[in-house]
Amino acid sequence: MPCLGRPGETGRRLGSWKSWTAAPALLEAQMADLHKAWLAARGAPLHKPAEARPLAEALQSLALAGARPEAVLSPARRLLALAKALPHLAPAAAAGAPWPPPREAGRPLPDGRLYRLCEPEAGIAHRRSGQAELHFVAADVALFGRQPLVELVWLATSDDGCVMMRVNDAGPEHEHHTHHYSYAHTLPASHLLHWRCRVQEPGRAEPAGTDDGAVTVSLSGFTSVTACRLPPRLAAAVLAPGAATLPLLEISLVPDGPASWHTSPPLRLCPVPRPPRRRVSACSAPMFDAGRLHRLVPDALEDWVNYHRLLGIEHFTLFDVDGSFEPYVRELARDGLVTYRGHWPREISPKFDHLATAVRREQRRPLIANMQAFDACIFSYRQVSDWVVVLHNVEEWLHSPSLLGSLNLAELLGRWAREVPSAAVFELGQEPMGGPRAPRPRSLLSTWLRRLGTERFLEGGSPAEAWRAEMHHSKAFAYIVDPLNILQAHENTAQPRAEGQAIVWVASEQLRVNHYLDFGSNRSRCQELTGGCMVFDGGILWAEEQIISMRQRRKK
Repeated sequence: MPCLGRPGETGRRLGSWKSWTAAPALLEAQMADLHKAWLAARGAPLHKPAEARPLAEALQSLALAGARPEAVLSPARRLLALAKALPHLAPAAAAGAPWPPPREAGRPLPDGRLYRLCEPEAGIAHRRSGQAELHFVAADVALFGRQPLVELVWLATSDDGCVMMRVNDAGPEHEHHTHHYSYAHTLPASHLLHWRCRVQEPGRAEPAGTDDGAVTVSLSGFTSVTACRLPPRLAAAVLAPGAATLPLLEISLVPDGPASWHTSPPLRLCPVPRPPRRRVSACSAPMFDAGRLHRLVPDALEDWVNYHRLLGIEHFTLFDVDGSFEPYVRELARDGLVTYRGHWPREISPKFDHLATAVRREQRRPLIANMQAFDACIFSYRQVSDWVVVLHNVEEWLHSPSLLGSLNLAELLGRWAREVPSAAVFELGQEPMGGPRAPRPRSLLSTWLRRLGTERFLEGGSPAEAWRAEMHHSKAFAYIVDPLNILQAHENTAQPRAEGQAIVWVASEQLRVNHYLDFGSNRSRCQELTGGCMVFDGGILWAEEQIISMRQRRKK
């Protein structure tokens, strides 16, 4: 868990999954409060504050009855202890029918109605709850069953210099990049609370007793999603046929639990005009160092946008870490093709921005806010776009070896949805592209024309080589989602919202991601990670003349 020190330093590490030796004071205090509440609910005597047991000892006592208090547990056993302890710490679920309805797919509000956060253009609302800072990155009101629900996407961070994060350092490819592959988590203590939603119109309190329970989940650990029911009067006003005006909604999260969490100051949701309906839109991860990419392959970003426009993507939301992409997207944004979210880590928190851009280069964590960007982007397209494609950066280009230039994403997705009506997520594999760089390429598409392929490994390679090559093809890499029926997104897949909704794996001959591994690298990543890209594949060149023509028309 990196903590900020002096400018240019990351500070000291308080702990990690590999060495869970201490917990931040805030998290430990919250867990201690929850432990007291748990004991009180069962009639057990409370410990005096001076005798409150620290988190590790409490977990040992709860989950490993009979273990010596002084026993030193391995990290794996500590994680098991935590998993066993959480069900006991969490209050019992209230009786009654579950909600939001677990089998109900999401539906748009009637008559083109749409709600979004009433924040400045940046679009993130920041509130405090005790010593925690709550960052609301997206919000929506939609129909689930017969009732409208407010759904909030948020994360909690401590108000000190610490950031809880996961470091992806598994495998030889990450040996020298343990700082680079770091992803911020929300504080897990927030998920142990029961929240109530206080929903009202500004300045008009609802009758006593209308504070309703909230359902809060975090399937990924990176963000939380809280669903709130509207009081009956406001629900009727939001759905009223022919209403000339819609009410503003003011929402506070009220914790039922420890004193260390406070009721959050209210945030507002405003009715906004719904933009023209789109069939397919796209989200990127936060990118960085645009100038370097442009020097390596000039016009790569514009060509990437234009190529995917040829496939039927109508709008793009592009994030960056450092503001460097602004000059390259300015005209695209002016023409309404791109929504640009620059300095994304800074939008969430100054300490995110510091870790992403201000520390020494080898210690920077440019991916720190990737997961929050995916959730914010997908939620922004709810009730606006039928489908959303998630591609991480300009190294990744959709390609259909079977359809080539006749590929139309909207038609293809419509056909797949008719074949699998319950589909909410379509997962795509990757085809690593790299190898020798062409001597006179005209675009990125003709710069690297060799793919990894699996034929040579399956036919003549060792079993280990064949397995490794197949792993690069058969695991989810990118995805396409129905934004209204996704609860949370991840780096390579997403979680459907309702029971019975399907995640569908797409055969690579139908649609895949050409992943140009060597773009932006000082070495051959294709060689290092996959054993080399050697199979010639120029199928994607059908589009090169067209994207060059589109680029030249814009420059005139």
